[in-house]
Amino acid sequence: MPTKTEAKIAAGQQNAKDAAQSVDSDIDELRNDLKALRGDLSKLLSDTGSYASAKSREGIERSKEWSDRAQQGVDEARTTVEDKVRENPLAAIGIAMGVGALLSYVSSRR
Repeated sequence: MPTKTEAKIAAGQQNAKDAAQSVDSDIDELRNDLKALRGDLSKLLSDTGSYASAKSREGIERSKEWSDRAQQGVDEARTTVEDKVRENPLAAIGIAMGVGALLSYVSSRR
């Protein structure tokens, strides 16, 4: 029959083995959690990249539309000015001279 000291030693050894198994189990669980976290982060980064790419394509398309509309507006304004100059060439020359004189006056004052 074991003595009290031997029983305490045996109980302590058993507790140490149980603690070591518990730590090993916790470490394995942490490894699995880290693998899952890595996978989740990888998917998140991939999804974020896809989202950003889609939004940038949308922005590019929107800017192309705005550019096209602006170009149409410029073309319409140019056509209108050309038509007015053809209708009233003397008035157009007078306006051009007046604007030129005004710009000359303003730039010489500086």
